Amino acid sequence: MAPNSGYPMDYDQYARTYAWSREAVPWVFDPLARSAQLLPIGSTVLEVGCGTGNYIGALATLRSDLDYIGFDISHPMLEVARSRAPTVRFLHG
Repeated sequence: MAPNSGYPMDYDQYARTYAWSREAVPWVFDPLARSAQLLPIGSTVLEVGCGTGNYIGALATLRSDLDYIGFDISHPMLEVARSRAPTVRFLHG
């Protein structure tokens, strides 16, 4: 179905192009980065609905002393996320 058609979008079909056309935008990433800077070493950062891992992957490059876990319902999105952010643990859920 086409976006905005009133039907849910099937992200499984768009995983590769979604990743190609998205990035961590500053107005979302900057507050996340400030929060991550306050976490103690060894803390776990969890992103539910991580898609192709834009934000959690960007955070993982900022603080490598934290554990990162991304959850998503789409296997294809997670496959792309794993290739883009290999230090993050991605789980289906």
